[in-house]
Amino acid sequence: MKKWTKIKLVNWHGFYNETIKINGSVVVTGNNGTGKSTFIDAIIFVLTGGEERYFNSAANVSNSRTVETYMRGKTGEEGSPYLRNDSYLVSHIALEFYDEYKKQYFVLGVVLEIFEGSNKAVRNFYHLNNHRLEEKYYVDGDAYLGINEMKKVVGVDLIPLGTNRAQIRKSIHSILEIDDLSNRYYELLPKALAFKPINDINSFVNNFLMPEKNADIDNIKNTINSYNEIRYQLETEEKKQKELNNIVQLGSEYNSLKEEDTYLNYYKVKIEHDKSEEDIKKYKQEIFEKKDKEAKFAEDINLLEKDKERVSESLREVDNGFEREQLHKAENELERAEELLREAESNVNRTNAKINRLDIFAHKVEPYINLARYISHPNYANFIKDVNQLKELLDKRVESIVREDADNSSSYEKKRKQYEQLAEKERSLRKGIHKYDPSVEKLIALIKREFENLYHNEIMVTPLCELIDIEDETYRDAIEGYLGNRRFDLFVFEQHFDFAMNVYQNFKNEFDISNVGIVNGNVGETLLKRRLK
Repeated sequence: MKKWTKIKLVNWHGFYNETIKINGSVVVTGNNGTGKSTFIDAIIFVLTGGEERYFNSAANVSNSRTVETYMRGKTGEEGSPYLRNDSYLVSHIALEFYDEYKKQYFVLGVVLEIFEGSNKAVRNFYHLNNHRLEEKYYVDGDAYLGINEMKKVVGVDLIPLGTNRAQIRKSIHSILEIDDLSNRYYELLPKALAFKPINDINSFVNNFLMPEKNADIDNIKNTINSYNEIRYQLETEEKKQKELNNIVQLGSEYNSLKEEDTYLNYYKVKIEHDKSEEDIKKYKQEIFEKKDKEAKFAEDINLLEKDKERVSESLREVDNGFEREQLHKAENELERAEELLREAESNVNRTNAKINRLDIFAHKVEPYINLARYISHPNYANFIKDVNQLKELLDKRVESIVREDADNSSSYEKKRKQYEQLAEKERSLRKGIHKYDPSVEKLIALIKREFENLYHNEIMVTPLCELIDIEDETYRDAIEGYLGNRRFDLFVFEQHFDFAMNVYQNFKNEFDISNVGIVNGNVGETLLKRRLK
């Protein structure tokens, strides 16, 4: 896309040496006779390759101007009919553009010269590629440069566009990448730049906007139907692809979690076996202590058996004539010996029972003992390292899930707002409004924001085109053409009109929204009710 960025006018009627910057849309305003048509005619003269018959057409006045009268600055005053009476006179019209695709500037311009002894201007149209408007190309001190002096300053980068109008127009079409080589471009350009209204909208649409060939309505309908079917099929396939991607993602997450679960089971087994190994050592120590006690008990039993034999021997001696006192003493000792024996046997039985239980437990934990021996292998250190890494991954995974949950909540709110915006755009599109100018949307947002900040309530601000219900679509183009850009003016209720105008006045320069209008209507409520129905 080529964007117009500057225009330079030298000795062009009331413009002596002016460079005007252009930024986006331009509004030319002023009282009669201040140079609006002069400014427009300069643009038309360059872009049409030197066509004069469109001069002053912007003001809807019959043409009486020529290149020569513009150069000399015809005033019509008696005694001083011209601003400039030099025998040699130079004028410049230069337009600077920026090519957004190539990221570079270029200039289209014309050098006009009236030589001494001649009343006709010599025209030289040129192209400066990869150059910007620079003062040195046109002025040297107090003198304005002609085409020959300009060539010396610029050099080979100054490229002539041709020697006749057909060649010049062809070059301009090529530089500006205009596809239409017919005369419709030259008829449409002055109308687009004119101040006067378009009286016959139908003729304008048929002559300049409709294609030259007749449209095949049936073929267009079939094409649209086919397109809708393809679009529906594409949307269906995209939904399937999205669902499939979700399934693949879930499968990947499942496998990842399954692998993590395996590592966790290994880690759990490791902890259990470490504990089992400690229990086994403890039980082995208890078995060793019980066996030691058993040996001591056996030794005590032998001693008691010997004591018993001694007591029996004593009894036999009593029978052989020992005194009764010695017999009674021996009986008491025998009773104590039998009591100690019974206690020893009870201890031995309890010890044997514990040993049996330990043997049974040893058989049960024998597989874990083997696994513990395996874990004691040199690779066990790597296993522990992997388990620790797994724990870190699990901790990070938990943190990630928490963050994702928060992000999902935020994402849901954003998507809900996006859905509301898309729904509003859909309603606009159904009314034939494809896209608002950014300044329209900006002014709507400013009015709503200021009203809510001041009154803590909402205000209805609606483009006028959304309030128009066209029952017969055949009249849509005519109505939209008649309204022009006014159909995007903002409609507000009468009680809010002054507030909206204050917002507009406060922000119009800061946000460049001066091209948007605000409508104050007494029938707004009725129109809105009809729209809502």
